[in-house]
Amino acid sequence: MLEIRKILVAIDFSEWSSRSVNYASLMAQRFGADLDLVHVIMPATLSSPGMPLITPSLLSLDESYEVKGRADLEHQADELRAHGLKVRPLLVVGDPLEEILRAARDGQADLLVMGTHGRTGLTHLLLGSVAENLLRRSPCPVLCVRKP
Repeated sequence: MLEIRKILVAIDFSEWSSRSVNYASLMAQRFGADLDLVHVIMPATLSSPGMPLITPSLLSLDESYEVKGRADLEHQADELRAHGLKVRPLLVVGDPLEEILRAARDGQADLLVMGTHGRTGLTHLLLGSVAENLLRRSPCPVLCVRKP
């Protein structure tokens, strides 16, 4: 029988990630699993070789995103805890794909749950899809929740 002890949920506080949290919380209740909520902030402070783009205003923007992200993440975790779930919130700064993969590996997730909003056309061709790449590279099964 499939044993699910830890579920990682990638959230960005969108409608899609809200649905993902709903699916994950139902599964956590059903399997008696713990939930890890990961929210990744992509830094605004980008630089290229020989040409740093870090400015005080960008550093301040990063800090404000972190403060808001941490507060939103704690609020989401508290709501889930109120339903009797064991929840660990994780806020990380970096590339969303790599940080979600790291959280899945380091946290020994048995299942990764995330929303997807299906990029199409040129954006998909140039940027790809975090969900698509996670499906290919995840160390555990991935449940992608689509918007109805």
